[in-house]
Amino acid sequence: MPNKPVPIKDVLGVLSSNPKYDYSYFLSQPNPNLGNLLISRMLTGKGRALVVKLIKWPIERALIKSVRLFIKVFGRVTKETTTKHNTHIILDLRQEFFQHYINHSKMALMESAWELLAFEIEHDNAHYGWLFEWLVVEIGKEIACGNWVLMGDFPQDGCWKT
Repeated sequence: MPNKPVPIKDVLGVLSSNPKYDYSYFLSQPNPNLGNLLISRMLTGKGRALVVKLIKWPIERALIKSVRLFIKVFGRVTKETTTKHNTHIILDLRQEFFQHYINHSKMALMESAWELLAFEIEHDNAHYGWLFEWLVVEIGKEIACGNWVLMGDFPQDGCWKT
């Protein structure tokens, strides 16, 4: 005989047993979706450590290793080795970023991300450069309209120096 689905009320009862988590917003929705609740728990609740260990950490390591291999074979992306104006802007922003960013536990990831961004804008500007530009423009529009919520509490201690 197949197992009967557990009613959402029972699942919430178990999850709500920890007073650290507030489900009032979730419960106030017209049709609370258990899938959304579980995703929220994986991103911010008890499942966060599991997501970091099994998903985020391997992706971060793969990105860092890939970019390091690229640098070993081709060298770093610099103004002297590139021609596109926006690549040079990214390189200037990268330099400014690393004058402030001090989170040593994520330094290799940030260095790799900036290197990859500069590489992609230079290498495939018609595709990735355009996509990045689209994103920047759209975020700018959302900020101008007041829709983008700026993170006033950042920077976290130990991540950024002014």
